[in-house]
Amino acid sequence: QNQQYGQPQQQQPQQEQYAQERAQIEQTKQKQKKEGLQFSWNIAPSTAVDSKAMSIPFGAMITPYKKVENMYVAKYNPVICRNCGAALNPYANVDYTNKQWTCPFCLHRAELPFNYHKMTPTQRPAEVHDVCSTMEYVISPPNTYKPKPVFLYVVDTCMETKELEFLKAELNRSLDLLPDDALVGLITFGHMIQLYEIGFEECTKTFVFRDDRTYTAEQIQDMLALNRVKVNAQAPPQHNTMAANVQSRFLMPLADVEINFSEILEGLTPDPWPKAKDQRYARATGTALSIATSLLETGFKQQGAKIVTFISGPATVGEGAVATRPYKEQMRSHNDLKQENAPLHAKAVKFYRALTERIVRNGHSVDIFSASLDQPGILEMMSLAENTGGTIIMTDTFENPAFSQSLVSFMDRDDDDDLQFALNGTMKVFCSNDLKICGALGSCASMNQKSRNVSESTIGYGNTFCWKINALHRSQTLAVFF
Repeated sequence: QNQQYGQPQQQQPQQEQYAQERAQIEQTKQKQKKEGLQFSWNIAPSTAVDSKAMSIPFGAMITPYKKVENMYVAKYNPVICRNCGAALNPYANVDYTNKQWTCPFCLHRAELPFNYHKMTPTQRPAEVHDVCSTMEYVISPPNTYKPKPVFLYVVDTCMETKELEFLKAELNRSLDLLPDDALVGLITFGHMIQLYEIGFEECTKTFVFRDDRTYTAEQIQDMLALNRVKVNAQAPPQHNTMAANVQSRFLMPLADVEINFSEILEGLTPDPWPKAKDQRYARATGTALSIATSLLETGFKQQGAKIVTFISGPATVGEGAVATRPYKEQMRSHNDLKQENAPLHAKAVKFYRALTERIVRNGHSVDIFSASLDQPGILEMMSLAENTGGTIIMTDTFENPAFSQSLVSFMDRDDDDDLQFALNGTMKVFCSNDLKICGALGSCASMNQKSRNVSESTIGYGNTFCWKINALHRSQTLAVFF
């Protein structure tokens, strides 16, 4: 009887402990789901042996721009640890008597700012409360200038008239979805590249570029006379720049040029360059994107901007060409790539990756909308969207409802009438001395900033604790591994 009745009495504390652990785990999961953070393991490995024995790497899925309900927004600058760069948080040890705090990551002890000296255990700022483990700061800008979103349309005209009419209708529709203060510009391309000066009201004025030449940013600036245009001598010094010339001629507020911009779109016609029946269109996609990059680099460097590209087939001429013009010469297949029998592939990939590096440094992103039954060359252009936080949408025709719905969703705005994405962002990850950052996976690019917490072994984009995210959507998730 003692054994029969004694066993349940021994199991009861264990069951209660197990129930408490399960409740704590469930509470943690709910909090992670709410704040857009999910770890691959509930407990971090305590030794290097445990870390190597793990079948799945220890990491975290992070949704930086997730809309958190009832999230506290502080309209002041955070308190930053001078040793490691982490911010004051609920896990920091605060000495209310000596007005000091200890960083939980590097254990560095520092003085609290003067405006925190009145803090007491019962009167604490939001950042040290447990319910504010995730919060936002509205950082005071160094000046009163507020950057506006920039949209540079790069449109392929190598298509049939009916197909182009569908595209023009959707482009006009997209203008209605943009904020009135958004800056817009237009580049069209076929065998030649045309840059429209939408600020010129007397007539439609374009600058035409050849497809068989390589243009540097300096050459673009000289050809567009950006460094020779006379501006008002009485204007403030910051306006007497090439950037101001770009913003007054090629990329202007939608509210000021909407009528002129719509008329330009309505006047677009298929590429007039002659094409034989047994040949592909002469399409200079790479050169057009290079010119768009140089234009934004001149006028909006380190300011959020999007290159919204619409293509209807593979690039066949100029830089970044992935196919030849004759139909009898087929595009590369999976077997060709496997056997390294794709002579244009490696050259195109090298070109687009070099272009991606420029775009990442400038803080811009590339979105690609493709409508083609043929291969459009997305494999070679993948880095343009993947490393800049861009979007790739592929359909068979611009008449397809999937294209129309995707474009509307792309330009959609939230309840506050703001766009559903952020531009020109940076993500930094700080951790304690016992952890090393291996890298990140997702639509980002490494900024190659090292610290003592950066591991020599890499997973994804590694060798850094800081990543550039030029376009960040609400549901965009990145994985960081340790």
